[in-house]
Amino acid sequence: MARSFVALVLPEDLCDRLEDLQAQLPIGRLMTRDTLHLTLAFLDEQPMDLLEDLHGALSDVTAPPVPVRMKELAFYGSPRRPALGVAVEAVPELAHLQAQVTRAVRQAGLTPERRRFRPHITIARYRAEEGSDPRLSAFVAGASFSHAPISTALSFALYRSQLRAEGAVHDVLADYALR
Repeated sequence: MARSFVALVLPEDLCDRLEDLQAQLPIGRLMTRDTLHLTLAFLDEQPMDLLEDLHGALSDVTAPPVPVRMKELAFYGSPRRPALGVAVEAVPELAHLQAQVTRAVRQAGLTPERRRFRPHITIARYRAEEGSDPRLSAFVAGASFSHAPISTALSFALYRSQLRAEGAVHDVLADYALR
């Protein structure tokens, strides 16, 4: 069994900008560069044979590169375990890729999460009491992405996620080019 998900692989220039943003956060447990991603489908715990079937279905996905532009900061997750994320523009290329990935997940016999797709990149996690810290609220309110440049994602990947006390470790099981 492997806790897994499918995500857009973020371009290096976007990861640089996300790390610059993280450096300004007043509090929080920051996501490491190698855990920054934009989830297309969360799969939870799955047997490896189904992930192999999924790999075959994902290999058939055809989608163009995805332009990624940061839009705003927002909180995700539950009030008990809030996460701060950067919402990204829901461009047609991203919607197309996410729909193709969902189709591949179903084709492999897996059930995708029922949550509405809200494209974002988690940059920090918090304990419940930290989520209402006034310094964090002021930071979120003051963030502006009106002149954020567009980056282009050239691939997506199937990941295995291992939860550890110091944070999750993500391993790429397979990478798929966007063309």
